[in-house]
Amino acid sequence: MARLLADLERRRRDDVCLLFVRTTECPVTRVLEDAIARCSDVFHVESLVIRPDTPERRERWDRLGRWPVGCNVLWQGAVEYFLRSMDPYWTSIFTLDGGDGVPLHRDWLDVLLEDHARTVAAGLGVTGWVSPDSLGRWHVNLNQVTERSLFDAHPVLLEMPAGDHEWEPIDGHRAGLFMPACRASTVILSTWRHVGATQADFAEVARDSAWWHGCKDGDLVGKARAFILGRDHGRPRPRDLGRAVSLAGEVSP
Repeated sequence: MARLLADLERRRRDDVCLLFVRTTECPVTRVLEDAIARCSDVFHVESLVIRPDTPERRERWDRLGRWPVGCNVLWQGAVEYFLRSMDPYWTSIFTLDGGDGVPLHRDWLDVLLEDHARTVAAGLGVTGWVSPDSLGRWHVNLNQVTERSLFDAHPVLLEMPAGDHEWEPIDGHRAGLFMPACRASTVILSTWRHVGATQADFAEVARDSAWWHGCKDGDLVGKARAFILGRDHGRPRPRDLGRAVSLAGEVSP
């Protein structure tokens, strides 16, 4: 996935930092080293190794392989690093799932940045896909672009679900904070457990979206590469769906 992101760019992108995030359970391999080297040719690159160095993480470390605990740990660690270790020059973060998410266009980054600029201009802090989660709660999928200022205003967003809520994804658990700050848009599409991807599927979702998340396909990256580089599909036309709360009604924190 990371190599695909680099290969799609026609110029160096000093306006984008690619953050590689792993836990200590994921060893450094030649594949990882080669991907970081290739991406460093195109993007500003930083790496993060998440360790069991907080009570929250130590308590969950033996369950990293279970959904959504591992996802919550990776997301929390990435956002913490973004807030505490990266220069404030980086004002927003796109948290993406590399396992079941792919870009849909060569210029997907520019499309996403332009769309998020409309969110900020509207006085909001999140651009993302809004839908009911597995518990029926309206939420913003965590494949979203989020402004640094939202985390500054709501530090509780970095607290992982605990107790009876431990098995909840952070996006559903904190829907009451993400939803009111979100401008819903089709620029990011999340399709829950979509199995398999054909070139026709790519053509359909690429009309309105720059990033597709949730597709379960063992060759998803290869198929995305073939679709994007096969021919020019034109720029997508993301649909502005308005404030997320207007789609679902007010959501309680």
